[in-house]
Amino acid sequence: MCDSHNESPIQFLTDIQAVRRNPANYFGDLNSPDLTTRLAFASLFYHDSGDKCCSVVRMFVNENKVIVRYNVGMSLDVSSDTDGVLTAEIYLTVGTEDSSKQFSDESALIEFGLAALNAVCSRMLVKVCSEGMCAEFLFESGKLINVPTVMPSESKDHTEFELELDASILPNTTFDYSKIVQEASRFIKMTGIPIRVEQMM
Repeated sequence: MCDSHNESPIQFLTDIQAVRRNPANYFGDLNSPDLTTRLAFASLFYHDSGDKCCSVVRMFVNENKVIVRYNVGMSLDVSSDTDGVLTAEIYLTVGTEDSSKQFSDESALIEFGLAALNAVCSRMLVKVCSEGMCAEFLFESGKLINVPTVMPSESKDHTEFELELDASILPNTTFDYSKIVQEASRFIKMTGIPIRVEQMM
């Protein structure tokens, strides 16, 4: 597991290329029938900001894509990198209404980390709406390809990941709906955090 995702902006989680070159070093058996299910849950990570708490996680699944949606917005703290390009630190606090269970403290829950997940996605779109502001981050093959702009928005606070796995790296990129439902049940028992899984057409 890569712990740097709890401390750094998402676009600086490296070394992405190291994961892409040697994925088995990070994921073990790439032919494991459970690998895609484990990857679907890799976006469930935690940063203790102390003020926001997610009470529901929704997962929408079809064979080629998983969308993970939280009912809380990550923080969008605008900053500039060394090249002067607008970026945003995006973190997520996840818990229940009256607690803040730390997903990242339990290795059985957070296995790979967001950086490793991003490395094996052909496409990952992150949409963030928080405190009247909104931004989108589009990654292809682990690289941020857009210039994220934080704009005013009237949307309710939420964070959403759209994940599509890279067939040039992984032999199996198909998501199994029934296996994800089973994993969600296990996750709920371990954390008490509701996860709703729905099948997309």
